[in-house]
Amino acid sequence: MTRFMAIILLIFSFCAQAQDERFIRRLLSGDLSGDAISIDKPKPHFRATSPMYEIDLNGDDRVEYIIVEKIDEEDWLHIHNYNRERIFSMKLIPKGWESDVYKINFRKISKDTKALLISYYEGHNQGENFISTARLYIISWDNDDFKSMASFRGPLLWEEYKNSKTHYHQRPYHVSLYDFDNDGIREIAVRHHLITRVLTYHMKGKWSSN
Repeated sequence: MTRFMAIILLIFSFCAQAQDERFIRRLLSGDLSGDAISIDKPKPHFRATSPMYEIDLNGDDRVEYIIVEKIDEEDWLHIHNYNRERIFSMKLIPKGWESDVYKINFRKISKDTKALLISYYEGHNQGENFISTARLYIISWDNDDFKSMASFRGPLLWEEYKNSKTHYHQRPYHVSLYDFDNDGIREIAVRHHLITRVLTYHMKGKWSSN
């Protein structure tokens, strides 16, 4: 190693040590505000984005855009306005391989509320007992105001199970909208034979499940 390189490394070592000492002093003193800590988020190893699907979500004759994105093991759904600026994002929770959004329905819940009903395949395992599921997600907003957009993770839409012996079943669920209590707001019913779950909307992005 040349003398010049040794000097450079020595200076770098002193600078790094000084930085560490300053950081430790700030950590012990509780001074972590501002730019005290800067953590770089690692770049994703895999990223895939769907086309921008056009739809007028608020009735102003200008299209918004829906985008589905996969970042490593995470699934996301984004909504952009007519200027292609992102206005809402929702993270979907996978449970296995090949998770994906496979259907989106645009529905009117009431005269004041609209919603996207998102069918999301949560994936399947690769173990001895095979399990795959799909789930309903909802994005709702009131009075055509996108700032009121909120998401809700709903019940299962599909379940497939097979064990290592002889048992196998499929459970597809049917989704329907109906105003059960005649209050002007339609409920969402998710049914499979005798199993029924009813989702009730309470405005401001709030849902309950019965």
